[in-house]
Amino acid sequence: MTTVSIHDATFTACIGIYPEEKLVPNRILCNLSVNYDQAVGEGISGSVDYTILFSMLKQRVEAGAGLLEDLADDIAGNVKEQFPFITGLTLHIRKVHPPIEGFSGSVSVTLTKIYDR
Repeated sequence: MTTVSIHDATFTACIGIYPEEKLVPNRILCNLSVNYDQAVGEGISGSVDYTILFSMLKQRVEAGAGLLEDLADDIAGNVKEQFPFITGLTLHIRKVHPPIEGFSGSVSVTLTKIYDR
């Protein structure tokens, strides 16, 4: 099994269900690991191209979302559609400065998918 990962991809987007989250962009960090069985000798066509993964993350995150969970599920579906041969993925999305009064920290969602071969 081969794993291709993107670490600490940083975006700015409006993600959330509360009024202030819809108006004020937040810094979003993403970590994505995609697993697959690489076919020997197929070059990039038998691989997961991390430049495509990054473009997919950027486009979807910057479009915004209501819930981090929905965003993660959408991204996972898009990745599986683009690379149908993957066997699984783990996606961690972190909102760096959530607008929670008196809170200093971040919030995140981690989604793990395992696909049948």
